[in-house]
Amino acid sequence: MHGRLRVKTTAQQEAEKAVERQKKLAKYNAGTQLLFKKRGERVYDEETALQLSQILAVNPDFYTLWNYRRQIFLHWQKEKSEDYMQTMLKSDLQFTEQCLGVNPKSYCAWHHRCWVMEHMPSPDWQTEIILCDRYLKLDGRNFHCWDYRRFAVAGAGREAAAELVTTDRLIETNFSNYSSWHYRSQLLVELYPPGGDVAAPVREDKYHAELALVQNAVFTDPDDQSAWFYHRWLLQPRHPAANIVTCVSTAHGEMARVVVVLATASSPQRVGLTLVGGQDAVKEWSSPTGEDIDMVWVAETRGEPAALSVEVTDSEGLVRERAPCAGDVTGRFVSEISAATADQLKEELVNLEQLREMEPDNKWVLLSMMALMWAMDPRVHQQEILALIEDLTKLDQLRRGYYSDLSRSPVK
Repeated sequence: MHGRLRVKTTAQQEAEKAVERQKKLAKYNAGTQLLFKKRGERVYDEETALQLSQILAVNPDFYTLWNYRRQIFLHWQKEKSEDYMQTMLKSDLQFTEQCLGVNPKSYCAWHHRCWVMEHMPSPDWQTEIILCDRYLKLDGRNFHCWDYRRFAVAGAGREAAAELVTTDRLIETNFSNYSSWHYRSQLLVELYPPGGDVAAPVREDKYHAELALVQNAVFTDPDDQSAWFYHRWLLQPRHPAANIVTCVSTAHGEMARVVVVLATASSPQRVGLTLVGGQDAVKEWSSPTGEDIDMVWVAETRGEPAALSVEVTDSEGLVRERAPCAGDVTGRFVSEISAATADQLKEELVNLEQLREMEPDNKWVLLSMMALMWAMDPRVHQQEILALIEDLTKLDQLRRGYYSDLSRSPVK
């Protein structure tokens, strides 16, 4: 056996590792206790800053020590020169990057980096944007980095158009990125606002281009959810800032029944909902679900359905909105955009139907078809919508309650 290396057993190796861990833990605890003692004594020297770095490099989520570190910098700010502070804070940017190497999603490290940039005499915002590019290349869904990017973009005064190009690049690299799609939607609304009462979320020419872009993504991978969420956003009608979405009146025996749909769930008392034109005063509004807060409210009165209207009044009785009960439900989306966009939406529906033939069990295809039909004209597509809801209920049993609610809702 002479001349052969002695190999340690697994048990021996584990025992040695345990001893080493205990030594490191003891050193870590001792260093932490020392720093808490110094903090209580208000010690703000460079030696303490170095000791903080040693502990935070191991545990970058120790927020109390980050607070102490900022107290040291604030103390120096009163006594040291601007050049000194620039050097030290720039060094701290390098240190936070080291901490992010340990944990790229450290709340404390990203927050401290924001603080450093806000207190640095001459911050280099462009370098921070480049840093964000690097981190998003590693993980495009790092929401800490996305938040910091918005902070850095604001500091640099970077134009929204340049950021939109960034989303182009990130989506082309990997379209399975919720954050990129969401950021894109915010930038588009800023750059291409629809204006007026147009139902589309962005200006019409850009709207066409976005439909084409997201269509490529969903056809490439129909099971990826991120592009479908963006697709749903494009199909979501943007109603004007009003309480009343629509009002419908129909004959019901000797009475006239009125159905009002509010933009957001509320109570008739809260929004001051009043029926005008009936022969009898409306004693109460009722919700189809029996809830006190709802989007849909029903009332009955004597009178001609076509002569009825509803009003929303403020606390002083002043009328803020008035809507006639036209007796019909129209497609609010298509009616508020051009014929060209209406044709494109119809073509979009044809494309989704083709995708459904290829992916019959894909719930995202069915949901998007239903959303598009609902946005275009729920009356015309009523039976198709109900059939899609029935299919979705079978495919997605976990959300059958949601689909049941949809089947009883007059609006999406």
